[in-house]
Amino acid sequence: MSGIAKKKTGPKTHRKAPAKTTHPPKKHVVTTKKTEAPPPAPPKKETIQEKIQEKTYLVAIRLKGSFGTPWPIERTLETLRLKRKFNAVLLENTPATIGMLRTAKDYITWGEAKKADLTVLLERRGELSSGATMTDEIIREKFGEPSVRELASALTQGRVSLRTLWRRGVNPVFRLHSPSGGFEGSIKRAQGNRGELGRRDVGLSILLTRMA
Repeated sequence: MSGIAKKKTGPKTHRKAPAKTTHPPKKHVVTTKKTEAPPPAPPKKETIQEKIQEKTYLVAIRLKGSFGTPWPIERTLETLRLKRKFNAVLLENTPATIGMLRTAKDYITWGEAKKADLTVLLERRGELSSGATMTDEIIREKFGEPSVRELASALTQGRVSLRTLWRRGVNPVFRLHSPSGGFEGSIKRAQGNRGELGRRDVGLSILLTRMA
């Protein structure tokens, strides 16, 4: 036997690798850049015209006389104070009034009155119940407005009502005359059919100026 003894080797042991420690995955945080909100817009300043909404009235003018007028229509015309040819009246713009005007449409022409139309009526044809002509002095005394024009503005702005106008002595009927140069259409036909009768969406101011 060889003098060199064989080294006894035991069974091989495998060293276990250290267990891997797992860490929870890091959460990816998304950072958003804060943006400052824009400052609120300043409130819109209302103009005087926007604050004061103009009140609208209607002007009606009788173009035909009483001969042959059916009684129901004549009664409606009398209720509107349109008793004679070429009389004009200033009316509240209400559904009831419009209904009466439509009933008498074959004898009158009518439309919405602007401030200039009110001025024409009051300045040229305005009278007191006593028959006196309206003047700036009378207007200042009765209504506290400096002139007839300012009274028209007071009506459209609601400072003076039609009821106040009549109660303080202004005649509610304005006596007009035949238009200078004559009518452009027939007073027996309606607007839109080469006539003058019925509602006017345009052209009332021109006719009113020619008749005042």
